[in-house]
Order: sequence, then structure tokens, then C-alpha cells
Amino acid sequence: MDREFEKSIAELREARNKLLSFHKILIDRERKDLERASGGITAGQFLNLLMTDERFEWLRTISKLVVRIDEAFELDDGMPEELVIKFRREIVAMFDETENNIEFKGFVSERMQGLPDADALRQEIRALIN
Repeated sequence: MDREFEKSIAELREARNKLLSFHKILIDRERKDLERASGGITAGQFLNLLMTDERFEWLRTISKLVVRIDEAFELDDGMPEELVIKFRREIVAMFDETENNIEFKGFVSERMQGLPDADALRQEIRALIN
């Protein structure tokens, strides 16, 4: 494995970790808002909503990407360069203002308001992948 590819793998791993932290911040925000609107909710009930409720589909976009990256890191033969490139493009598309996926970006922008940690993570992810 050449140094440039090793660097790309390390950056993808770091981006994945930051993406997971970003996801957690957004999930915590959603739970707090849901509980404020409808009272207490158990962890199991909230997890079920996250996995099935249409209003959280935008969050599942992030979770599905993290899972796919994790699965690729577990491949017996290692992650092929084409897959690293594909994941990097997906992450760029997720956060790049010029890319498609406007609905997802609208949800993220709206939910990030008042969450400086989430915005900082988003910027770190973009810097890693660009």
C-alpha cells in the first residue's frame, strides 16, 4: 500500500469518526426536542423512532453511510481504492453546498442551529475530505 493511499485511508477513518460524533450531536438534539414536545420517551422507543419514523430519514442518511464505511473497513482483502474514493465523494456531497441532496442539507442546517460543536465537526470533516 503506498503512502498516499494510506493517508486517504487514515483520513477516511478520521472523517468517519467525526461523522459519527456529528451524528450523535444531531440525535441528542432530536431526542431533546422530541421529549420537550411530547414528554419523556424511553431509549428503546426513541431508537425505534430513529429507525422507522419518516421524520428521521435524514438522520439515517448519516448512519447508513457510517455503517457502510465500517463494513468496508472490515473487508478481508482491505478496502479497495475505488471504495475509498466513493466514500470521500459521498461525504463531500453530503456537506458541499454546490452538490445535490438539498432536502438532507436543509434538515441538517436547520437542526444545527445553536449547535456550534456540530458546525465545527462539519467543517473538520469537509477539510479532511477535500
